[in-house]
Amino acid sequence: MRANAARKLRRCAWISLVPIVLGVPFQAEALQPLETFIGSARQRSPDNAEARANFAQQQAQGDVALGRVLPGISARGNYYRNNYQSSVSVPVDPAAPRRRSSLPRTTNGLALRR
Repeated sequence: MRANAARKLRRCAWISLVPIVLGVPFQAEALQPLETFIGSARQRSPDNAEARANFAQQQAQGDVALGRVLPGISARGNYYRNNYQSSVSVPVDPAAPRRRSSLPRTTNGLALRR
C-alpha cells in the first residue's frame, strides 16, 4: 500500500512540474538574425505587395501625364517593291499644323520663302 502511495505521489509531482516547466520562457533558438525574418515579412506580406502595386500604378499614371505634355513625333510610310520598280509613299496628314522654316527652299533653281 505504501509503494502505491509513493508512486501516486511521484506521478503527481511530475504532472505538477510540467506546467511549471512549460511556463518558464526559454531563449529563442533561431539560426537567422531577426533582420532576416523582418526582411522576409516585408517581401512576402500581401499588404506590402498591394502597396507596391499601387505605387507602380501611380508611377505609370505619372508617366502617362508627362507623355501628354512632352512633344511627340509620329511617322507613317509604305515601301513597295517588285521585280520591275520600287516606290515609297508617305501620306501627308492634312490636319497636321504647317511648320514654317526660315531656311530657303529651292525649286527648279529658284529660292522660295514662306
